[in-house]
Amino acid sequence: MMRIAGATFSFGPISLETSATILRDLGFSWADVGAGWSNYQQVLPEETLGDPSGQADRVCRVMDEHGLRISELFVMQFEHAINHPTPGSRRTTLERFRGMTVFAQQAGFESIMMIPGSVHEDLGQSAQGAFDTSVEVLREMVRIAGDHAVQCNIEPCVGSVAHAPADALALCAAVPGLGLTLDYAHQVQLGLGREDIAAAAEQEAEEANESTSALWAACIATGRGHVLVVDARANMQTGCLGDMLMTALHAKGAAGLVVDGCVRDTPHAKNLGMPLFLRGATPHNAGHFEMYPWDHNVPIGCGGILIMPGDIIVGDDDGVVVVPPSVAPKVIDYCSNREQREVFERMKLKETGLIEKYYPMNEEGQREYEQWLKEGK
Repeated sequence: MMRIAGATFSFGPISLETSATILRDLGFSWADVGAGWSNYQQVLPEETLGDPSGQADRVCRVMDEHGLRISELFVMQFEHAINHPTPGSRRTTLERFRGMTVFAQQAGFESIMMIPGSVHEDLGQSAQGAFDTSVEVLREMVRIAGDHAVQCNIEPCVGSVAHAPADALALCAAVPGLGLTLDYAHQVQLGLGREDIAAAAEQEAEEANESTSALWAACIATGRGHVLVVDARANMQTGCLGDMLMTALHAKGAAGLVVDGCVRDTPHAKNLGMPLFLRGATPHNAGHFEMYPWDHNVPIGCGGILIMPGDIIVGDDDGVVVVPPSVAPKVIDYCSNREQREVFERMKLKETGLIEKYYPMNEEGQREYEQWLKEGK
């Protein structure tokens, strides 16, 4: 299903409330909100960075009052392009981007959009240097946005490192998880039509392979003690990982792999010594049967359960559970007490077989358990 969003910044320097009224009266149900340092000022970055929660509440209130749903946050850029040659400028950009992403998450934006950077010839930056710097910064932006369950997009535009469709696709190939926000007006300025843009996308799709996907980025980012969890939608034909990547994960100290689907090369993988929790095995690779590794370090639904980056994963022969870190202390206390009770119950059941007394414990069994605890057995 296609949906169309109206932009709050399409009507000149007016307030968020006024632009929302216009969008509502035009019949829009979705809104893209401007939050730039130039004309995209329905949300002011300076105020938002100082009070992200308050500004998020304001945006939500205005949208609710006008019957609009929130789609994308157009930040464009801050004071400097994201790939400015000065390291200090790039650090400031990332700090501000992190703050705006916090706001975007709290307000319920699906994505946040940036301009991909330009070539600073006056500062001695080459075209390749500008592209490489954009890749470095955008990889960090994708990671930051993913930490806050927000999609990071760029807008390919004239004069940027994503000047033409092929440039934009090359940037996406170099930054797994990066998305595109397309304004065809920029391509029209280049004299390109729909067929030209579609042809570039088709060529890139043909050249795409696993090593340019989010799969490689996820495996590279996985460190010692981490558990890699993969949402494969219970697909039994796509082999999400093979022997080589699983060998590398084990060597890096990964604590385990959980896949809501299949892997390949299981004769080798099962002897690695790394815990594997899978639905099955297949000879196919990660791009087969309409499946393709798209993003990493983002919220997923594995086995129908929400998994957030940083969640605690616990698995044994019975299966896998996920524990949000915020409730981990309570879960540990509960499980410790439960385990201690079961040690006593198991011992008594083994000795007597009296289910009615010890499982669950009746009053007499409970008194014996409390005495057992006092004796420190």
